[in-house]
Amino acid sequence: MNPGTIVRLHRLVGIGMDVRSVEQLANEHLESDERRVGLSAIDHAEFFANNIVRRFTTPPSTDLGAHFLPALLVTGLGIAIYVAGGVGATAEASPTWPVVPVIIGIIWLVIQTARAHGFPTRRAVAPALVAAFGSFADALVMPVVLPEDNSIRLGMVVLAFAAPVVFIRLATRSREDLSWKQVRELLAIDRTLRVGWRLLSLSLALIAVGEMFTLVRLWLPGSFRIGAVIAGFGFGWMARSFHLAARAPKPC
Repeated sequence: MNPGTIVRLHRLVGIGMDVRSVEQLANEHLESDERRVGLSAIDHAEFFANNIVRRFTTPPSTDLGAHFLPALLVTGLGIAIYVAGGVGATAEASPTWPVVPVIIGIIWLVIQTARAHGFPTRRAVAPALVAAFGSFADALVMPVVLPEDNSIRLGMVVLAFAAPVVFIRLATRSREDLSWKQVRELLAIDRTLRVGWRLLSLSLALIAVGEMFTLVRLWLPGSFRIGAVIAGFGFGWMARSFHLAARAPKPC
């Protein structure tokens, strides 16, 4: 495995992460000529796997991009399973149509996040607006079959307003993308961004709680339960990451 291939692998592992984080991972792997020449393909694969683990163990306060993209992918996968199953909370019900723009917004946001060397700003506004429209419309038309549906509806309404605020506010600071360090600095001085960020974390947590309740609803359709649980895990992952990322550092 030549050095160029290793660099490309690290770029793939680091999609959505801050460029400095990706460079650090690559430098650790390519620290000497002896390592590049002496390691077998299996050894390189082990480094590749270890770096994937490093991505998931990176603290959100250091690089939110290490969590944002995979959490988005998990959420999109869960919603896609739910939609593909064609049933809702009851066997007679079908997924409401606004779920489609939500999926489109998530996929679009995944693409823009993967293209960014850090946290997406201007390029994320349009997908955030599409997802927000779908969330708000879904909150209006989704039937309340179970008590936890109220948590999902409330979370969707808050998400519809909070997500655009966050990305529009970030877009006023940078047209392309921001490093995570810059985002944290903005959160410390921009009250509007900070309030929108906290509301976004809250909305994601509310949706996650409602979705995860399907674990104990054994009578629900299978595709609905599987999709809702996976999506709930993704929403919860994002909520936790956003919350931890915005927390002020503890005094020494």
